[in-house]
Amino acid sequence: MNALEIAQALVRLPSVNPAYDAESPGEAPVVDWLENWGREHDLEPIRQPCLEHRDNISFTIRNGDGPHLLFNGHTDTVSIAGMTIDPTGGEIRGDRLWGRGATDMKGPLAAMLATLLRLRERDDWSGALTVGCVVDEEYKYRGILSLIDANDPWDFAVVGEPTALKVVRGCKGSCRFTIHTEGRAAHSSEPRNGANAIVGMAKAIPAMAEFFETRLSEYTAEGFAPSTGSIGLIDGGSGINIVPERCTISIDIRTVPGQDWHATLAELEEFTRARCGDLGDVRLV
Repeated sequence: MNALEIAQALVRLPSVNPAYDAESPGEAPVVDWLENWGREHDLEPIRQPCLEHRDNISFTIRNGDGPHLLFNGHTDTVSIAGMTIDPTGGEIRGDRLWGRGATDMKGPLAAMLATLLRLRERDDWSGALTVGCVVDEEYKYRGILSLIDANDPWDFAVVGEPTALKVVRGCKGSCRFTIHTEGRAAHSSEPRNGANAIVGMAKAIPAMAEFFETRLSEYTAEGFAPSTGSIGLIDGGSGINIVPERCTISIDIRTVPGQDWHATLAELEEFTRARCGDLGDVRLV
């Protein structure tokens, strides 16, 4: 099989991370397929239990003594919600393969596996090559952490995350957290008896957005785009006829090397409190 055929086969298998869909089978369909593929090509697949019914799988070839290179890819994808194409169709249109995970990162993983097969047929290299296919990259990275813990250090590693075909030496960190406003519940017929946590949050959000646009952009590092921040989720209230006593937002700040995320959070809090003004009886926590 060539890289395109492998990629197409992988895309046609659902592997949404269960963090995004509790009914998802997780990475198991892909890992089972990879195990069979490896045996069909006389490789020795190594399945490493990582999470419940969620295994890493890796393949290694060797040719004498030399450095050990890791090709790393992941088998899970993000949600398929809202997609307007068949997420597991694997359709080829022109020079593109369509489906969930085609780019991130079943396509790159397929290229690595195809390279493994081609390199095995050559004798003009020495050392070892491992393709490590890990679970849970799209949530808590527990797959790669388990793979690292179970193996001796590799000499070099290449991660197949899409980078517009440019070689990069790292990626931003991620600091994810929640912010709450706490108010006081009351019946909606008498809102003055309550303190609306959603209204309080609505005052705080523009201040945070200003912080993301102005302050975070000052954090830079060579080879990296500036630090960024985004409010990705908001939740509040318990009923349309109740003044909400609580509102929560979830924030994702992408950090650059040298950026202290503890200091960044403290700066965000100070900036927000200074900008959002009097929240009345609502507390920002």
